[in-house]
Amino acid sequence: MPRAGKRAGKTETFSVSVDIETKRILRHAADRFHDGNMSRLFAAVAMKLDSDEAFTRLWEWYGGPLPTDDERAQIDAELEGKPIRRKKRAA
Repeated sequence: MPRAGKRAGKTETFSVSVDIETKRILRHAADRFHDGNMSRLFAAVAMKLDSDEAFTRLWEWYGGPLPTDDERAQIDAELEGKPIRRKKRAA
């Protein structure tokens, strides 16, 4: 199988030990979202973690309490342009 060539940009290699089920989950996610590329999966996960941390820092600066998981999901959906399902109010 021919090599794909050098990667764009500087990269580093590191080792991670996970249990078999975690490896299966990661492999499935890499296959589904990144054409099987585990490096791209880890890069996407790192970007999501960085984004979440920035959101938390900004929210704390704003001074309000952190949103609940449901509120956070609604905010994420709005940012991604997805329709939001709101709970119906009790009569």
